[in-house]
Amino acid sequence: MFGLILMGSRGRATTVSTGQFFCPRCQATRPYAHKRLARYFTLYFIPLFPIEKLGEFVECQVCQTAFDMAVLSPTGPARIQMLMHGLEAELQAGHAVQLLVNRLLQAGASREEAAWAVYSVGRGQFAACENCHLIYERSLVYCSSCGHRLVPFEGRLE
Repeated sequence: MFGLILMGSRGRATTVSTGQFFCPRCQATRPYAHKRLARYFTLYFIPLFPIEKLGEFVECQVCQTAFDMAVLSPTGPARIQMLMHGLEAELQAGHAVQLLVNRLLQAGASREEAAWAVYSVGRGQFAACENCHLIYERSLVYCSSCGHRLVPFEGRLE
């Protein structure tokens, strides 16, 4: 008697890396999984080894949407849009300009990009605290750090 040997292939995604990215669907910074899709040789339905690379993609871990790998390295207008997302609400909530610039620097922006993004969102209208030297959106009256009254700021953001 001959035994039946079941061989075949199937696609399988494996996680290559993880990190944080700006999800275009969620419109927020979210965790992602960089995944590689390959066809595996199977024996008795058990994947043994890859036989063909099918592609790579980035998957948002919140909305589960798959994106092209280019979403991890936005450039030009996409990069500026990513940097500016949420800045206006943070300025209106009383976050200091310096804090927002530092967050953008940590996210990979250059100092010029970070300053330009915050300046643009604030429309060049800022107020400063003469006590602790923090800069805020102009509609705020008091420093959220020390409580002193703010004065108009006419300098340059750096």
